[in-house]
Amino acid sequence: MTEAGLWTKIMDKQELHSLAVKHDVRVPETIRTTEADYVERVNKEIGYPCIVKPTDSPAFMAKFRAKMFMCHNHEDVTNAVNKAHKEGLEVIVQRIIPGFDDHMYTFDAYLNQDSRVTHWMTCQKYRQYPINFGASVYTKQRHVQELYDIGAPFMEAIGYKGFGEIEFKKDEKTGNFYLIEINVRTTTLNTLLDKCGINFPLLAYEELTGGNIGSKAVTHDTGIAFRYLFEDIIAIREYIKTKQLSLFEILKSLKYKKAPAIWSIDDPAPAFSFIGILMKKVKKRLVG
Repeated sequence: MTEAGLWTKIMDKQELHSLAVKHDVRVPETIRTTEADYVERVNKEIGYPCIVKPTDSPAFMAKFRAKMFMCHNHEDVTNAVNKAHKEGLEVIVQRIIPGFDDHMYTFDAYLNQDSRVTHWMTCQKYRQYPINFGASVYTKQRHVQELYDIGAPFMEAIGYKGFGEIEFKKDEKTGNFYLIEINVRTTTLNTLLDKCGINFPLLAYEELTGGNIGSKAVTHDTGIAFRYLFEDIIAIREYIKTKQLSLFEILKSLKYKKAPAIWSIDDPAPAFSFIGILMKKVKKRLVG
């Protein structure tokens, strides 16, 4: 990054919201809890349900093991904000963009040292864990040109460099895409992106060592889906339990070629290590 602290600024939800507004990119309506009348504004401008989310996600996750707090009334909002502030964590209140988990999309891109998008593709999430507001456990590569049309100019305008992943949500009522957050790191979808034809970590290495990285875009549907099997099984149980998905819908989604999160036939060590971790947890519960 040429601009020192840009990644930190982007990770801060308030700063990202300001950047998006400045560059005419849609973001969910957001209210800062530092304002004296924030509860009244939430009642009038956002409504319920809504979410209270952190400006610093890693610190919030470390403390509460959750990405945000769901709020159904003004008392929930007040309690959530107070709970966060008690731990010294800043939070914001945000409107929930209507739409099921399959309305979540990603724009994955690499920008060279001139801050120009050289490689990119888009994906559509199917399932998350925790369900509704969690990390991807089943995501399919799907070409959506509009995500490039929104994401590429924005990332170039803010001087971004290297790999970045914008998460969008499509409003089920209007069809508009809203920027939710930007992951300023390689994500768990890396195995999917690689199988679809773009090795993003290798691009960074090649550029840093003076290589010619060229350009590439995946502008067709490859029929490949990322799956984090362990958490997807847990998520499926919750989706069925809450009647958000049927068994038929889940089985239908499994027809795609898989890009496993951990397992690889030519490099099985990570999978064996993961199984070892699970066995230790099981043993600890049984002994305890």
